[in-house]
Amino acid sequence: MPFLFAVLICALSGAVTAAALPGYDLPFLGWVGFVPYFTLLLTQPDRQVPLLSIAFFLVFSLGAHSWYPAIFGPALGWSLVFAVAGWYGLKIRLGLWLTRRMPGALRLLALPLVWSAVEFVNFIAPYVRDWWFVSPSATQWRFPPALQILSVTGFPGLTLMVLVANLSLAALLIRALRLTPRTGLEIAPRAAIAALAVIGTLLLAGAALMPRTGTPVTIAAVTDMTLQRADMPLAGDLGQIAADPALSRKVLDENIRLTETLPAGMDLIVWPENKFAYDDNKETRAALSALAKAQSAYLSANLLHHRPAGKENTNTLFAPSGEQALQRAKINLFPAEIAAGYARGPESFAHIETPFGRLSGAICWDTHRLWILRALARKGADVIALPMDNDFDADPIFPYHHAADVVFRAVENRLTIGVGSVNGISLVVSPAGKIVAESPVNTAGAIHGQSFRHSGQSLYTRLGDWFGWALVLAAALLALFGWRRGRTT
Repeated sequence: MPFLFAVLICALSGAVTAAALPGYDLPFLGWVGFVPYFTLLLTQPDRQVPLLSIAFFLVFSLGAHSWYPAIFGPALGWSLVFAVAGWYGLKIRLGLWLTRRMPGALRLLALPLVWSAVEFVNFIAPYVRDWWFVSPSATQWRFPPALQILSVTGFPGLTLMVLVANLSLAALLIRALRLTPRTGLEIAPRAAIAALAVIGTLLLAGAALMPRTGTPVTIAAVTDMTLQRADMPLAGDLGQIAADPALSRKVLDENIRLTETLPAGMDLIVWPENKFAYDDNKETRAALSALAKAQSAYLSANLLHHRPAGKENTNTLFAPSGEQALQRAKINLFPAEIAAGYARGPESFAHIETPFGRLSGAICWDTHRLWILRALARKGADVIALPMDNDFDADPIFPYHHAADVVFRAVENRLTIGVGSVNGISLVVSPAGKIVAESPVNTAGAIHGQSFRHSGQSLYTRLGDWFGWALVLAAALLALFGWRRGRTT
């Protein structure tokens, strides 16, 4: 195939795969988007591989990380978009190196296994764990049958499934088109068919066995658009609202107004992460207490708490009686929060008993640490209130990626999660990963939906990241085997 035509196909393949990601939401494309790229990867000359990978991953990264400039600024943001494309290409090169040194059916698993193992390490290792590189598993955030594997393996299992499916289809396409794979990259059609059969079985099992019933819980969530209001002259949201009584009152009144648009019968109401008041503000506490009583619901509000080490960013829960029922501080802080004097919350994972389940809370970025919501579930929580702030210069795509994080944590630990977000997406997610209510992005309002409490802990909650570490061990052993095999041949 002419080189320029191959580059064009790879770029289109990257665009198709990106269309499956959060914000574009065509999950079925995640199962086929890599196929043209993988087909050319296995059949085109070695010297073309780096440029073919750049063509695919540059387009993919533009779709996956279009929100980087809103967070890091244009210069650094766009540079990182390109840099991540290069990082993805390096993982592919490592996967191809290992594939060439594997015998038989192991060739099908080598590249997906290496990618999944490196991605897992990237997600949990110090320093690099905050580098948010979008995973192929994110393509499935709106497809519950595929998400059920998360309750067993965590996200590495879903990444592995998606990549193995694409590579298997590429191998069958090579056979159908009578193309010639490069030496050492031949994948047996029988292995590809067997892998697709296993994946199909897992998807059917996920659809059939996902949890559907339990103690019902009706959750409401508020989107208040605090940071985009013309009458809120803010230079940031790191406590400036709480420090200004007039601004604090405006945010309080707006959230009360939005809450009062809800119908009766809410069990839990979740407000956004707007850092709008300190928890020792008597007027604010009286208003929150009165609102919880009037709504006959638990109310989750984002209040700041003074402590000697610095202020804490807390999720404060008020009971229908009006009393404060629980307060938990954010654990996973942004660097900007640390620089502004915020203190990391203690690793305590309390919950409260309610008629609809064991209720606890987390805040925003806590969802990007795999262990925080898992620890809450291990301690018995099954319903989580989650204030969130996704407003980075009103970027319309990032909120979907953060929502996908919430969906993954819900399925991994079989939690019902209610999210109130400053600018959306506010959402209610069931333990099966079904989104039962969601708000649009950058639009004020209040949404509500009914989920349920799931009884019992998932295997992932009990054993943690066992599958991710198994992938790391398997990749290391295969790399050692491949290195020794390469030396002898």
